[in-house]
Amino acid sequence: MQTVIFIFRLYILLALLIVTAIILAVPLIVLAIKKKKTARNIFAALVGVIVLMAGCLGLWLASHTCHPRINDWNYLGKNIEDIEQKYGEFSKIFVSQNGAGYAEYQTEDIIGRNVEIEYEVFRMDFDSTGKVMHVECHGPIGG
Repeated sequence: MQTVIFIFRLYILLALLIVTAIILAVPLIVLAIKKKKTARNIFAALVGVIVLMAGCLGLWLASHTCHPRINDWNYLGKNIEDIEQKYGEFSKIFVSQNGAGYAEYQTEDIIGRNVEIEYEVFRMDFDSTGKVMHVECHGPIGG
């Protein structure tokens, strides 16, 4: 599962680099040939747009580590009871003696449709106060 996510992110990064190289090549050629101030302005604007796009893509990848349709940041720091009220009863929950533990949903319960097997279970680890500290997606155990 982690390999698939890594390869997907690698392809996105590679595509972004290729598009960036193509977009930056045109103003550089114009700048080298004509040496005009407008070419430098175009180049600076394109660099700014590319940096903005890369930043947005980086934030999206950082916030959707589990599944492309689940924003992990929506769950981190929230109380486990509030999440249960919103999405219903957990598929599985484990609470240790100190109150910490984990809770699991079927991913399809959160996003509302069936998902591929790699992302079947959405797990939230919480501390003794019930605050979600970590989330992850995984397939069925033994699957």
